[in-house]
Amino acid sequence: GADTRKGFIAHLYDALVTRGISTFIDNVNLGKGERVNNLSGYIERSRMFVSIISEGYADSKWCLRVISKMVECRRVEPRRLIILVFFGVKPSHVGNLKGPLKRKFESHENNEELKQ
Repeated sequence: GADTRKGFIAHLYDALVTRGISTFIDNVNLGKGERVNNLSGYIERSRMFVSIISEGYADSKWCLRVISKMVECRRVEPRRLIILVFFGVKPSHVGNLKGPLKRKFESHENNEELKQ
């Protein structure tokens, strides 16, 4: 999201590419306005996923759909690896849904659009 993209994610992306790791980042590899459906192919071809969990993460329907697709792909092929990086939030707030993330996730619980 915007809260991590220009700093931490840019540095992580550059470090991975410099080491020869084939890397996909949505704002680099997708055109502006492309949807998660277009991202599905990239996700399905990936062996490892890195998801940056920030305070704004749960506000983004896009992020929630993307991580849902990652989990779905891992269920199909358990060898795939999902790495969660907690940026500016405590892992316990995510695992136990506490603090600001709890309220944000709760706001999405009954959102039919996300269930598709």
